[in-house]
Amino acid sequence: MPQSRLVSIPRLLVTAIMLSLLLASCATAELVDPGACGDGILQSDMGEQCDDGNTFEGDGCSDSCQLERQGTELSCVNGSDDDGDSFIDCNDPDCRGDLACPETVEGICNNGTDDDGDHATDCQDSDCANDPVCQNPTTETLCDDAVDNDADLATDCADSDCSTQPACQTGGETICDNHVDDDADTATDCEDNDCAARACGPNGLSCQGTACTCPSGTATETACGDGKDGDCDGKTDCLDTDCAADVNCTGRESLCGDGLDNDGDTLTDCGDNDCATQACSTTGKSCAGGQCVCSRGTTENNCTDNIDNDCDGLTDCFDSECSAAPGCSQSETVCNDNVDNDGDTKKDCADLDCTAQTCGTNGKKCAATVCACPGGAVETLCSDSSDNDCDGLSDCADSDCATHPSCVESVCNDNLDNDGDTQKDCADADCAGKTCGLNGRTCSGTTCSCPGGATESACGDLQDNDCDGSSDCSDSDCAASPACAVAGTCDIDAMILCGLGDQRTTVGQGSGVNAYSCTASSETGPEFIYEFLATTDVSVTLSLTGLASDLDLMLLSDPGIAGCDAQQCLSSSTTSGNESITFSPTPGDFYSIAVDGKDGASGDYSLNVDCTGGSTCVATYAVDCGFSESYTTTYSDASNNVTNYSCATYNESGPEYTYLFLPTQSGTATVNISMGWLGPDLDLFVLDFNAGVCDPTQCIEYGDDSISFPITASNAYYVVVDGYYGDSGDYDIEFLCN
Repeated sequence: MPQSRLVSIPRLLVTAIMLSLLLASCATAELVDPGACGDGILQSDMGEQCDDGNTFEGDGCSDSCQLERQGTELSCVNGSDDDGDSFIDCNDPDCRGDLACPETVEGICNNGTDDDGDHATDCQDSDCANDPVCQNPTTETLCDDAVDNDADLATDCADSDCSTQPACQTGGETICDNHVDDDADTATDCEDNDCAARACGPNGLSCQGTACTCPSGTATETACGDGKDGDCDGKTDCLDTDCAADVNCTGRESLCGDGLDNDGDTLTDCGDNDCATQACSTTGKSCAGGQCVCSRGTTENNCTDNIDNDCDGLTDCFDSECSAAPGCSQSETVCNDNVDNDGDTKKDCADLDCTAQTCGTNGKKCAATVCACPGGAVETLCSDSSDNDCDGLSDCADSDCATHPSCVESVCNDNLDNDGDTQKDCADADCAGKTCGLNGRTCSGTTCSCPGGATESACGDLQDNDCDGSSDCSDSDCAASPACAVAGTCDIDAMILCGLGDQRTTVGQGSGVNAYSCTASSETGPEFIYEFLATTDVSVTLSLTGLASDLDLMLLSDPGIAGCDAQQCLSSSTTSGNESITFSPTPGDFYSIAVDGKDGASGDYSLNVDCTGGSTCVATYAVDCGFSESYTTTYSDASNNVTNYSCATYNESGPEYTYLFLPTQSGTATVNISMGWLGPDLDLFVLDFNAGVCDPTQCIEYGDDSISFPITASNAYYVVVDGYYGDSGDYDIEFLCN
């Protein structure tokens, strides 16, 4: 209603006034100019939407011959124009936001806007097929189809109805991907502001600024369940590898065209309700009614929209159905002949006319000016009967699918043909080298056999070479092997931890071991044996230097016996010079380190144990009752891995130094620490040995400068000195027992 009508008038009075005006109009009809609004003649070319023979408002046709709203659309799914505004159901603006009308529908069929962003506008969109505006148009609904849609003898831009359309603006750039300056303003395609936000390529590419890019601005599919190609790469939702880990693509039928039952519910692809409306091919088809169909139609019904309307992989002029359409004879007609077919100085894939068009063998198409495979360089789907990577091989015939479940004999000893290729177990080449029996038997050729042969070929490698369940010296094959004549045990002489070094001589030591299972070297000289414990996950390097004689270095596992076992040798270094072994010990496990003399040699040496890494506290010194020292947490053998302990709420973010406390008596231990008046703020923590691992969650006791706790002889404990809120520095410590 006009804003000037602010006075409330009774309804009867309004009726009387309207009746008298109507009678007056009838009596004075000759006052209405012929050919003008109110003459009872609908003149669409004059912009009239209706003409009821008068110029009154409120009767359905306004005083300017425009349709008046008669209410609202009562239902958005009944197929009726409830309010008489020529818009039905979801095409009526009243239905915007209704659950029955998703945003993927062309909302208004004559507003010159692509409401659902599918690059088909108004009557050009199949959503508008049943809309009255498109069935009996009174305006020029399409401004670039060379058809007089409203039969007013004016076609496309010659019709005033198209005056506001970008393609019809005076001097406007009419096509945004033809490499032609259509309006001769020196700006071509996306470089011309006329093309702003208009389509300029396939898969939804449009002009953004001066570039032809994806409107989303991203190079990845960010929304994996909206039925749209968010990154304009021609792959929608779960068909795009960007969505592999998305919730919409896991735990459900994630790929709707791969021929597999992805979610194990016995329903495959479009036959699974998970795939309803989802993409089922790379050419635009989607699932509907349990079938993989093209929702756009069965023909290329628009030859200038950069859309593959019939989902056959051919777009616009490259589809034979468009061969006679205006403009199709001026495109790059062949995209792999190295000829500039349309004379625009660009040829083959360098010409945007060839975008998404075939340019090579096995399905290669033009993309971003190069000839490439739309499916990428790898066969991504192994049961869709398609050559996804355009190498001439599809599915299981492509080596890319060698490990795909549908192409591989998954079990090699079940007497079943798992991949359906008529070959089973070792007879199938998929099983080559795979386990097919007990104790390490694998498929060799077409039989299941032991890779090491029928006898134990190496008697000191800790392997069951002949797959009989017995390894090394426990196998009767090794009864006569020198490695199995090795002395059983050797005595432990000292304990060593991370970060420590030791200088001594083997002169005067006993010679209990003459050979080790991990080397053929003759170690007949005297040996010195260390026990080593790593209290956290570190990498350890053992270095033997300062040698005046030919000494060697061996690393042994600790079998849990009193001493070490030369048959449990893990690694050795037996050169004629300095020796080195690097290994990653299991936290909490004990190892033996042997320094032995080759061919009877003996002499001085230096042994260093360097540790790197670690996620918890690292013990670097072993002590007993009565031990005391002055030390600092700033030395390199301190770690800085622990901030919190389970028995306190302190923030201990400073470096920590850890002692391995091995009391030789039972009773009560008291550990005192002193930092001086101006010293650092350091705290004490006692941790349970916990199978050898220095674990801050196994805290027994804590204190600022002193702690007391019960001890048992031969048990082990960790005593940690740590810095409160990052503090570090010097301290004095003593271990007292009673």
